[in-house]
Amino acid sequence: MELQLNVLENGLDFINKCLYELGDSIDHTSSIKYAVLHLNAGIELIFKARLTRDHWAFVFEDLNKAKYDNYIEGDFKSINLDTALYRLQHICNISISERFIRSIERLKKTRNRIEHFHIKENQYQLESIIYETLSYIIPFMNKEFPNIYSFRSFYQISSLLHKQEKYISERYKRIKNELTSNNFKVDCPQCNQDNTFDVDEEICIFCNYSGNVALNEFVKKYADLEGKEGTFTYKQYDILKFCPYCNEEKLIISSTEDLCKCLSCNEAFSKEKFLECENCKQVDILIGEDLGENGEVIHSGYYCYKCLFSDE
Repeated sequence: MELQLNVLENGLDFINKCLYELGDSIDHTSSIKYAVLHLNAGIELIFKARLTRDHWAFVFEDLNKAKYDNYIEGDFKSINLDTALYRLQHICNISISERFIRSIERLKKTRNRIEHFHIKENQYQLESIIYETLSYIIPFMNKEFPNIYSFRSFYQISSLLHKQEKYISERYKRIKNELTSNNFKVDCPQCNQDNTFDVDEEICIFCNYSGNVALNEFVKKYADLEGKEGTFTYKQYDILKFCPYCNEEKLIISSTEDLCKCLSCNEAFSKEKFLECENCKQVDILIGEDLGENGEVIHSGYYCYKCLFSDE
């Protein structure tokens, strides 16, 4: 039976193995050392996988000797972790924070001591190094591999980590400043962390899950749960409507605040300005006294011009 795994899958498998070793309660002292080794190997492969997204030759140690046939066969001298990191930053122009780089350095030095010398760190120090590095590499994959959740192993990794208090605590330490922004935030539909998905930027600050597809998942998760059109059950937001600005069904209306917020175009306005035709349910925005852009308020009810001037 032939086994075919690409570089990204191999990297994910190593990280999965790292988490398995972390959970080994029988011989935790020994297992956690293997967790360091597996995580280091996994990150190196993840970086190489990202390099090959731009060009397959970037994983050759000597670019002048890069041959596609050798790449396909795996018959070449590949780069190490340091070179992979350098090329990601300076060839692929990928931004990697200094904190992420420092965490990789700590992991790499620990891995070298385990493999070649001796190690003095205790169990808790090693766990700290592992969870710190994981708190950077998981969001990195979410950002740099758009289809990462199609890999079952990544889904398993993220699902497990998003329930582990040590990982969650470590991650929140890294993002606490970003969470203080005044941007409108909701719970992330992927990692389920409270108020971490920045609607204005379309990205989860905790796990880096991003894009319009994420907002679609959020709306789908809380919309029409009772089988009633327009029903929404997310915190104080209990109504879902089409937005009068972008005409997307992503306008959520608060039951406790005077707020209508569109998750698609980011428009926010008073509930008093939201108009819906009594007849056809066409939405509109109030622009003057008893006047919408496409209709009028008559006897306390709003009617669009199409219905007002209809022959029926």
